[in-house]
Amino acid sequence: MKTTLATLLLALALAPQAARADEGPPSSGPAPLSPSTSSSAPPAATSADPAEPVAASGGPPGGPPAASPLDAPPAPEATPPPAPDTRTLRDDPVADAALAACTAKVGAVDDGAEAVACFRAVAAGHPGTLAAVKADASAAVLERKPATTPGIIPPGRLGITAAAGLFGVWNGVAAGWTINANVPNLDSTAVAGATGVGAVLVGVGFGAGGYFLAERWKLNEGAARLVASGLVWGSVIGTGLAPTIYDAINGGDASAPPFSVAMLGIVGMGYVGGGAALLATTLTTFDEAQVAMLNSGGIAGATIGVLLLPNLSVFRVSNVLPYSLNFVGATVAGLAAGTALGRIVDLTWGETLICDLGMVLGGVLGGTGSLVSGSFSGSWPETTRVLVATALPAVGLIGGYGAALGFLTSWRSTRGAPIWREAPKLRVIAGVLPVGRGVVPTWGLAGEL
Repeated sequence: MKTTLATLLLALALAPQAARADEGPPSSGPAPLSPSTSSSAPPAATSADPAEPVAASGGPPGGPPAASPLDAPPAPEATPPPAPDTRTLRDDPVADAALAACTAKVGAVDDGAEAVACFRAVAAGHPGTLAAVKADASAAVLERKPATTPGIIPPGRLGITAAAGLFGVWNGVAAGWTINANVPNLDSTAVAGATGVGAVLVGVGFGAGGYFLAERWKLNEGAARLVASGLVWGSVIGTGLAPTIYDAINGGDASAPPFSVAMLGIVGMGYVGGGAALLATTLTTFDEAQVAMLNSGGIAGATIGVLLLPNLSVFRVSNVLPYSLNFVGATVAGLAAGTALGRIVDLTWGETLICDLGMVLGGVLGGTGSLVSGSFSGSWPETTRVLVATALPAVGLIGGYGAALGFLTSWRSTRGAPIWREAPKLRVIAGVLPVGRGVVPTWGLAGEL
């Protein structure tokens, strides 16, 4: 009986200690009594063996401490998803065209949101294609691009503002000349002063109009330069046609003043050129380098057109029309060649300056050869002398530009940056053209540059 009673008392004494061991480490002082705890509860028991203390980490008495959260193994690091295997992607011409359209929006005057949305649409609409992967990567790059503080004048505004302002000045000067030529008994000093003031006012108005036009049409830098070049080259072509217009009116029975009509032709062709360039910006895209190559082709064509004029005089051509057509035709051909080259060759604007330098150096070298040839060509027929003297500078212009382009091609290829774009898609169209009662074989080229 005594043994049973001792055993019961020992169990009652060890029960609170086991409960506190499950709840946490024992405190250093006496545990406070809770309201639900009787004041007659037995005191907490301690370990009888000092070599076997009560667990302080929540483990059972005499056993190893419980694992702490700090001892837990670190969570595995998140690994980025593997890059898509391009060998399993397919080419899609439709997706490639959509990607090219989105790429053209990158240089537009906006915050990039339109280009990002366009890239995201390509990625979502053409899954599994190489273009979709490129579009997704491009959108990610644009979204991570740090925001830049926009300038006072957005890109594409300064160039067209300056060109439109100069064109307005030219309009004012042309109007003054026309008034002075057609209104008799005018004080030339007063006309000159009024022309100067009017030209300045018109230039300011045209400059502001060019700015707001670019703002309304959201022209980027390439498009703005194209419109500015259109104003210039339209006026140049009008200048080439002006002698023919003057001669046609002056030699006929028309009562209109020939000088006024010729000036009107020059100014009017400037508007035609600017309008055609503005229309071209709605049909396709141009960057600064492509416009620079267009201008280089126009300069080369106009120069060659002037060089060919002496050959017409050798053949005693008295009519003005062949001279005008020669100059205008060469200029238009040069502009077309520069435009086509810009669609084939992928140059930066700075690299186009290297080509222009080569063209100038080649022209100077050809002009030097022309002067030297005059010292030993005295016995040659006149037609041969004139042809050689005019052909050498023309060949020098084209050869210098080609040499510079060849240098850039080699230089870029050694650095893994090919210079050539995708070849233009051209096809030959053959057929017959009805003429009178018969037909004449004809052919032509059609395609997309």
